[in-house]
Amino acid sequence: MEYRNLSSAAPLYVGMTFPQPDTDDVIDVRSARAHVVDASGRQIESVALVCTLRSTQDSAIGSGDEAMVRQTCSSVVPAEGISMHLGREHGQQLVLAVTASGSGSVVIEGMDVTYRHGLQLGTQRVGGTLKLSTPGA
Repeated sequence: MEYRNLSSAAPLYVGMTFPQPDTDDVIDVRSARAHVVDASGRQIESVALVCTLRSTQDSAIGSGDEAMVRQTCSSVVPAEGISMHLGREHGQQLVLAVTASGSGSVVIEGMDVTYRHGLQLGTQRVGGTLKLSTPGA
């Protein structure tokens, strides 16, 4: 679990998957939804994105602000409907952008991703559990 300050004005970007070595698999992302629990009753907005790293030698996103994402990613697009490369060679990862209104704590229990891989269709929870606090919590 991580503990981070979550601003009510700017999103926090959290890496939910990371490029894997030794694979060239591609999935078609049908939907990606954060599993968010808002313990304080505050409004939470989350958006699933795909970041393509500027260089396959770069580190992937752990967590950070928009400036860090612009520096790390050559492109950031909504995840739904995209064909995503899982391998390190293409350097793509699922990222969750989270914005909260008001103050309080928030728990994110991963992201549910529905995808197609070849002829298979499935849903899988990816990412870890994060505990976030907004100012005043």
